[in-house]
Amino acid sequence: MGTRLYVGNLAYSTTEDGLKNAFGADGRKVASVFASGRPMHDPGTFEVSAGLPKGGNTDEVRDIILATLEAVKDQGVTAEEVDRAKRQILKQRELASADANQTAIQLSESIAQGDWRLYFLGRDRIEQVTPEQVRDVARKYLTRSNRTVGVFVPTDQPDRTPIPAGPDIASLVDGYKGRAVGESAEAFDTSPIAIEQRVKRPEAVEGVKVALLPKKTRGGTVNLALTLRYGNAENLKGMNSAAGFLGDLMTRGTKKMNRQQIQDALDANVARLGPGGMGGGRGGRGGGGGGGGAIGSVNFTLETKRANLPAVLDILRQVLREPTLPAEEFELMKVARLAAAEQGRSDPMRLASNRLSRLMSRYDADDVRYVPTVEEEIARLKATSVDQVRALYNEFLGASHGDLAIVGDFEPSEIMPIVESMLTGWKSSKPYARIERPYQDGIAAARETIVTPDKANANYMAGLSLPIGDDHADYPALAIGNFILGGGSLSSRLGDRLRQKDGLSYGAGSSLAASPRDARSMLMMTAICNPGNLPRVVTGADEELNRLLRDGVSQRELDDAKSGYARQQEVRRGNDGALASLLAGHLELGRTMRYDADLEEKVQRLTTEDVNTALRKHIDPKRLVVIGAGDVQQGTVK
Repeated sequence: MGTRLYVGNLAYSTTEDGLKNAFGADGRKVASVFASGRPMHDPGTFEVSAGLPKGGNTDEVRDIILATLEAVKDQGVTAEEVDRAKRQILKQRELASADANQTAIQLSESIAQGDWRLYFLGRDRIEQVTPEQVRDVARKYLTRSNRTVGVFVPTDQPDRTPIPAGPDIASLVDGYKGRAVGESAEAFDTSPIAIEQRVKRPEAVEGVKVALLPKKTRGGTVNLALTLRYGNAENLKGMNSAAGFLGDLMTRGTKKMNRQQIQDALDANVARLGPGGMGGGRGGRGGGGGGGGAIGSVNFTLETKRANLPAVLDILRQVLREPTLPAEEFELMKVARLAAAEQGRSDPMRLASNRLSRLMSRYDADDVRYVPTVEEEIARLKATSVDQVRALYNEFLGASHGDLAIVGDFEPSEIMPIVESMLTGWKSSKPYARIERPYQDGIAAARETIVTPDKANANYMAGLSLPIGDDHADYPALAIGNFILGGGSLSSRLGDRLRQKDGLSYGAGSSLAASPRDARSMLMMTAICNPGNLPRVVTGADEELNRLLRDGVSQRELDDAKSGYARQQEVRRGNDGALASLLAGHLELGRTMRYDADLEEKVQRLTTEDVNTALRKHIDPKRLVVIGAGDVQQGTVK
């Protein structure tokens, strides 16, 4: 397919839609299905894959996939399917073009194919694709002789598909003229004080606090982060699993639009909208819930263009105020999550993470903070119904408590009336109180091995709970100490020892997640390795932690860490989506960007004595909980 890869990409998209439709209402035959391909310099591949729930009928799924490919080849695709695929692909390109990193990556991919201008030529050709072209490509390449399905069955009279010669790249781009340059971003000062001077905080809408940062962005992009909080530790008992479905299910149907219509409207408005956002993203300091939000909160993120923001906010309004929480979509989600949970039974990373969390958190089984085993999680998922999710929405969700931040190219006076109409009058019927997660003293040290036969990789995880939050006087020194230990990725003690020097690990690092509300932090060390290297990884991590405490950090390490930490924060604030999440998180805490400025000033004033004293005061290797999982012998972790 080397000569028409971009057209082929459209075929992938329409084929994927066709596959989803082929499984119909009884989509439970598969947990997931997709078609994929990518442009390359040389002829590539087009892959259709499906994930089946446990006990799924592979023959039946194979036959449906092959029948769908034949239908595309014989009957072609509709203009509506092609237009939808165009909108999706062009939307992703346009949104990515506002991100300098993504643009650089895509240009480098085009250079690898032959010329940087292919990136723009591809866009132009996508816009011109017709259903007839997609049909022609399907008939040319989606032939029976050009497929491999599990096992290749030879034939006496093979009907081989010819592979055309690669095109002359120079002739393709000869004389190509680009389009007019789009809107440029302003020279944005990412220092915390400069940002704070530009943030506007109007009156709360209902109970949702608001932060606005209008700025000129490349392509006129706008990012939004919204968190709604609900319930408390008592009235949410038994609803953890239902809470995991809530945000995603809300985006899958409203009174006016079904899931496909919502997606089409987002594509037409060059927008992304979905649950997710604020977890673990506060400047490397840990924090929120992650994903669509832990129980007690639901998060939504939005990205679009200035001209389309009012229309996209109306889609968000429907998702928030008029979701139908469709049963058929719930069942599809449930099948997919059960399939993922079943895989977790033997996945070393999943099992190690679960066991570490359980050992470092002690709550009764009916407490909303209880960490279930993988088996318990599967049982909870199986017992969850769409009625429980609907009850959670109807009884708990509202705009009584929450935070909203918008960053990008917009006019506050135009947007605030829309925000007010979206949230006003929407109150939670159940009482709300933040679910506290305090430090738990007396967590016993442990070293455990989880045996997962026939798994190629092994996982090392170690954790230590500390009784400090991110407002503690020693937090800046501990944050830099963690940066030196493993937070600086490969340029760190753990990365240098386990990957560069000993060659034991594919990746190693550490993190320090400090709560902004509770006096609690978690230091974690992680590594991925070959199972045979796991004992040496455990030993190496132990030795590096003890060496850090014994010998302390050097002045050079401290200087490099200060510089790296500052650059990390600067880059994070330069990303509008991350900045919106940061501002929204500060609203909850009653903070401004002055907190970030003060923290960075404290970091820059640190001495080696400050860091070494804080590390030795709070880090006790004898309290470490260590888990190793992989295809190893029981008792490998010692």
